Amino acid sequence: MTVTLIDYGAGNITSVWRALRRLGAKVECADRPEEIVAASCLVLPGVGHCGALISSLDARGLREPLLEAISRGTPFLGICLGLQALYDSSDEAPRFAGLGLLKGRVTQLPPHVKLPHMGWNQLLVLRASRLLDGISPEAYFRAWPRIHGGFGKQVGFRRAVSPRKKRSARREAAREFS
Repeated sequence: MTVTLIDYGAGNITSVWRALRRLGAKVECADRPEEIVAASCLVLPGVGHCGALISSLDARGLREPLLEAISRGTPFLGICLGLQALYDSSDEAPRFAGLGLLKGRVTQLPPHVKLPHMGWNQLLVLRASRLLDGISPEAYFRAWPRIHGGFGKQVGFRRAVSPRKKRSARREAAREFS
């Protein structure tokens, strides 16, 4: 299967492309609606401001083809800002409608939370989820999705995971991924 990176004119396309290639994936970039519709697997990477991403998708005519592909079951991964764009809206860019695939809006984190939040975290599994099949309960994950100062509040959504308190995470993660 070929992984298609959605190129909306910004974002971390090169680093995601390299990471996927290193994992052995066949990767192509797409910036035209017909390429999005024809894709067998889509990734929307993102860095920056939510309004800029949504505006660029709309200007390039990529919103509808993307929604069409996802609605017919094309596997999709939104990375960072690409995940944020899936919600109805974001406090970061309230005048731009998100893709609306996840109900709710991305809101700012409380002022006491250190930003950007980067590092190694574990997950506390709250309920079973296919997303976690084959993943060790002791696994560490890099940069919990709150990195851009927002987190999703989804109506009617039960979380499958929650960030777990760190236990010398850097040391253990460095050993696991060295």
